[in-house]
Amino acid sequence: DASASSEDDALAHMGGAAAEDEVQRLEGDALEACLALQTVPAILACRRVSSAWREAAQRVLSSSAWQAGVALRVLLDNRAPAAAVRARLAVAPSEAHEPDSAGWPPLHRALQRRASAPVIAALLEYDAAAPRVRDPGKLLPLHVAANSGATAEVMRLLLDAYARAAHEFGKGSRLPLHYAAACTHLPADALQALLAANPAAAFARAHGDCLPLHLASSTSRASPETVRALLRCAPAAAREPGRDGMLPLHLAARHGAPSSVVRLLLSEYPEGARVTDRSGALPLHVAVASRVPSVLVHLIADAFPVDASSWSLRDLLRLGTMGEPHALKKIEREPRCRQPDKTCGDDPLQAAVYYQASQAVLDALHEAGRRAHSMSSSAE
Repeated sequence: DASASSEDDALAHMGGAAAEDEVQRLEGDALEACLALQTVPAILACRRVSSAWREAAQRVLSSSAWQAGVALRVLLDNRAPAAAVRARLAVAPSEAHEPDSAGWPPLHRALQRRASAPVIAALLEYDAAAPRVRDPGKLLPLHVAANSGATAEVMRLLLDAYARAAHEFGKGSRLPLHYAAACTHLPADALQALLAANPAAAFARAHGDCLPLHLASSTSRASPETVRALLRCAPAAAREPGRDGMLPLHLAARHGAPSSVVRLLLSEYPEGARVTDRSGALPLHVAVASRVPSVLVHLIADAFPVDASSWSLRDLLRLGTMGEPHALKKIEREPRCRQPDKTCGDDPLQAAVYYQASQAVLDALHEAGRRAHSMSSSAE
């Protein structure tokens, strides 16, 4: 109370602007405000006390006697070392298979927090059945490990304990390899361990008609190492359409995958640049519509160069400004391309309006239509 009144008195003797500045300063971080009112020797003393407290805390936290008194759940949540986990399990072995209030078994909890291999080994030692137990989301520990980006050593521990897990499905009919393929930070040797345990998983389709390669390609942070390993095991996967008829190349273009991933997919299946999905979109259409970095657009365009002679007018119009010069050239050279397609009723003028073509393209289509009509009339 005395210190508070002295601060009030000090503020009362300040000028208006200075007092407001001081109030704003004191309303900031509480610790900083307190330290700002101290002398330099007092601040140095606080620092020495803080340093001593940290050292004492570290000694206590590393003490096996103290660790043994901490619940296993707390140790796992704080990524405690294996020695601490073993110290606790030695006095409370039943905690190795007791789920938490949300139903999560300890092994799943540890894997979700990317625990080290020695910690996982300790949990397996005290509960050999844990690798066969599913969590509330119906996932096995191997699914969780793959989804969380576990190390190869952890993967091997789980596979050694229950090899069948590599063949079992989790959510959405996903195998552990599907989770691993979708994980952008999984070590390459961990993925290899899963492929070695179940090579056929590279051809397995999950919910949404996705192969592991589709999942690996569907992110801007796609891992080139993961894509390379999957292609090495299942090169034909690059040719396989997934959901909505999209190739892995379509998905990489949609999500702006790294250029190295796009190069790998094109190297394995160059003709993929000419394949359309169910909506009729080429990978280049998808890349342009998704506004991905220009380097990806150029990579795909190099595999299937935009050209008035080899591209249909609709495909050129779908490219927007990128295809406009070629569309104008095609309209000029081939006036009949303005006519609707009799097989599917596709009207180029309607397509131009739909894809928001420029006025120059619309005028060229009108002129081409007029010329085609004149040629037809004169022929009659």
